[in-house]
Amino acid sequence: HAGFNTGNHVGEAVNFALAPWISYGFLSLQRYRATGSMSCLDIERMICHAAGLCGQEDNVALLRRGGKVKGCDLESMGLLAKGLSLLIEWQERLVGWASRKGYAVKQMPPWHGDEYLDRQLCGTCNHICHMAYLQVEGNNLESRRMCAEHLDFLGPGNKEVVLRYTCEELASIAQKLTRFA
Repeated sequence: HAGFNTGNHVGEAVNFALAPWISYGFLSLQRYRATGSMSCLDIERMICHAAGLCGQEDNVALLRRGGKVKGCDLESMGLLAKGLSLLIEWQERLVGWASRKGYAVKQMPPWHGDEYLDRQLCGTCNHICHMAYLQVEGNNLESRRMCAEHLDFLGPGNKEVVLRYTCEELASIAQKLTRFA
């Protein structure tokens, strides 16, 4: 974090993270969840967005020729691929668990607003559920959405897992990254 103050009640800040920071981001996420505080950083979104951007073929070709792509370099691609693989493994375990329990798995409805306001929060720990959340079938109240760790708080009814990305979409992004990383 870097910032400067330009006078009375005016401040500027630049938030950034280098790719090696991803493992610390996951650790901080666990600490936020333990306290019930909402993280100001949606690390799942950051990894998915950056991985998608870095995995675009024209960006990779530019990097290979020594060019620059904002927010992406070859070392970062390897670290993003590792972070993305952790998210993919987590989602695959979640989908497998839901299947064994007989829970429905469906896609999140499209968001039609400012993308930075698209935050599905766990009603218990305030975790930003970018990848997936659970809810009782037919109950679309935002306060009744839970992360996978708080399934017991949903109460009675048929549970469903709601995913932002299919496992195939995530695998496609990962394949592009690992092919060039």
